[in-house]
Amino acid sequence: MPNDVFAKTLGLPTLWVPHSYPACNQHAPNEHVLAPVMREALGVMAGLWWDPGETGTSIVATRHAR
Repeated sequence: MPNDVFAKTLGLPTLWVPHSYPACNQHAPNEHVLAPVMREALGVMAGLWWDPGETGTSIVATRHAR
């Protein structure tokens, strides 16, 4: 997985975010995204990016200090 390159090779903190739901039929002729799912996902992702933006440098410094 590409995540291994960031986590193991580069030693960067990573976060795995599932990006689907079981009934979405990804890569099917009727691909779509439900509006309520998209709204919730946008809120979750905004929060996930906000937190590391505020504390990212201390997280990286702690990880490199090990």
